[in-house]
Amino acid sequence: YLRHKALLALNLESPKQPTKKKKSSKSKKAEKLSLGGHAAPQPKVAVPSDVQHPDLYASLVQWRRTTAASEGRPAYVVLQQKAIQGICNLLPRDLDHLRQVPYLGKGADRYGNQLLSLVQKYCQLKGLPQSSVLAPEFDL
Repeated sequence: YLRHKALLALNLESPKQPTKKKKSSKSKKAEKLSLGGHAAPQPKVAVPSDVQHPDLYASLVQWRRTTAASEGRPAYVVLQQKAIQGICNLLPRDLDHLRQVPYLGKGADRYGNQLLSLVQKYCQLKGLPQSSVLAPEFDL
């Protein structure tokens, strides 16, 4: 059911009822290539409406796909979508601020420099200052 739903969402299959035919291993491999392999073109990135910097979001999603493919891991293991949204909205300026992004977890330590580099390049390209709104500094 979920595979059929995903195919419909990506417009890769007509909305007819799935058949219960057993597929050969060759057709399974071809289907796998068309869904996630390098032979098929990448689908456009759907940017959520609450993202303040959609271009950065698209760049981070593409980086996540590339990183996940090179490591042989699922994309959501590399970086969750909510973490990408947090990075795009908060524009962290250093590793301390990056670690405060919700849902990032160990990704801050593992991919922090790469993520910060993408954010810094985006900010320079757009002429934006990187924010410091993540955590207020308190004097005690």
